[in-house]
Amino acid sequence: KSFWQTYKVVENQGNKVSSKGAFHSAAYLLQRCLADLLDVSPEEIDEEVSPMLFGNILHRTLQYIYLDKENKVLNYSDIENILKDKSLIDDAINKAFAVEYFKEKETKKVEIAGRNILVFDVIKKNVTQVLKKDKSLTPFSIIQMEKANPKLYEIDIDGNSINIGIRGFIDRVEQKDGKITVIDYKTGGDSRSVKSFEDLFDREQKKKTKAIFQVFLYAWLLESSELSDKDLNLGIILSKELFSSDFSRDIKVNYKSISYFD
Repeated sequence: KSFWQTYKVVENQGNKVSSKGAFHSAAYLLQRCLADLLDVSPEEIDEEVSPMLFGNILHRTLQYIYLDKENKVLNYSDIENILKDKSLIDDAINKAFAVEYFKEKETKKVEIAGRNILVFDVIKKNVTQVLKKDKSLTPFSIIQMEKANPKLYEIDIDGNSINIGIRGFIDRVEQKDGKITVIDYKTGGDSRSVKSFEDLFDREQKKKTKAIFQVFLYAWLLESSELSDKDLNLGIILSKELFSSDFSRDIKVNYKSISYFD
């Protein structure tokens, strides 16, 4: 079975899947993903690379790749050149490993060895696919990456006004044809669709809707920034959909693609 077939079995059968706790864990699912892509057994994948760490390395790699392209118009040829420059992509992944896995400075030379070579290869496959999807969207410009966007929110408690500080680190904010799109990368089992807005505030639906809620929160934070007068759109890039023929970044409510102001 492929990784995603295995994922569906786990998702649909719940607690009846296996007596082994590891089978239920996201780490096990990541092992299966890596194993399927690289044609090795799940046991050969390093358990220390958790799904969260995998996502962090992927995020930071994309940040390094686009770092000198921020606030510049990206054309088809620009991303094509990045895809052809294998050393650029490899260097970006190495820097991300140094910071996220080894907890060193990005300039520190680190050795990717043993089982981590498998993780490196899977991250490279995902990064390459994101770049290919980006190429199909050109021309566009990236105006923010991994930037903290703070906002003060005033609440009333027993007649006293209190300002609450809220901030979020937005993976990517891009501009195309005068429209701004807030993008979030997700490497887990998140979804881009929800039946209704009310579901976003339903605790029982939290696991299925948290990614959508998150990008709405990011857009709300941008309302108080220099981008407040722009038409805000929302998008989620799901790692599990990158290789799908019907890939989309759109967020859907009741099967309809929406923007922030809808």
